Amino acid sequence: MFKVHGSPYQQVGVPDLLVGYKGRFYAMEVKQPGGVMSPVQTKTIEAIRASGSVAGRVESVEEAVALLDV
Repeated sequence: MFKVHGSPYQQVGVPDLLVGYKGRFYAMEVKQPGGVMSPVQTKTIEAIRASGSVAGRVESVEEAVALLDV
């Protein structure tokens, strides 16, 4: 798992967590409760899903674990 956050050199819109788990790729955009994804974050999540990988917005550890069960 890679945490991608906080570097001024990173590409805008890359999800916060990039995970390889059981042979699949997962991308998670971590938000505070009620937080909203930017348009570029939404577009990136949609593109990752369109590629056949699992991606989504999560607010808690429980939501992240649930996403891994997809």
